[in-house]
Amino acid sequence: MSRDVEKLSPGSILKNARLAMGLSLQEVAAISRITQTMLGNLEANRFDEYSADVFLRGHLRGYARELRLDPEVVIQAFERYTGAQSNSRVELPERRTAALKSISKAKNSARKQVAGFGSQITNLSRGLQLTHLVAVGLVLVVLVLVVNVVNSGRATAKDSVEFPTAGEEQWEVEQAAQETRWALEQPVEAAPVETDDLR
Repeated sequence: MSRDVEKLSPGSILKNARLAMGLSLQEVAAISRITQTMLGNLEANRFDEYSADVFLRGHLRGYARELRLDPEVVIQAFERYTGAQSNSRVELPERRTAALKSISKAKNSARKQVAGFGSQITNLSRGLQLTHLVAVGLVLVVLVLVVNVVNSGRATAKDSVEFPTAGEEQWEVEQAAQETRWALEQPVEAAPVETDDLR
């Protein structure tokens, strides 16, 4: 590593490399998929725009790779410039404790949500059971009404209004009419002709 690079900030190293390649921030943003705003922040050494160190370091490494620089040179320049340490053993226990607390909070929150969801399902199933019973009862009532309406429209032999009974006189008249019809339908036989009369 040359002395000149050691004196430069990480933003200056990145900007000088980009200009030497003849690329604009927009072109690098399209290639690296890092927003143009974030690339500008990196070149201007505005590192407080990042909420987490891991994202900042990831963008520094990605930007350095796109400019064909050694990512570790840029990270070392960042650490010199900000006084930040790399993932040292001193920070790990603190980070681990914070991560464990965060995980514990997330688990407790998830348990509460699941418990609340379970009671909601129980209440919903009770409500559905009552709702189902009411719905089945209504369907049965409607079916009974439909069957009654359909059956009341049919004529049966039991209905005296629909099928009046015939009196004795009517039967005699009907029988006489049938006999007359039958007699009229019969062929007429010719009387035998005597052969003696013909001579």
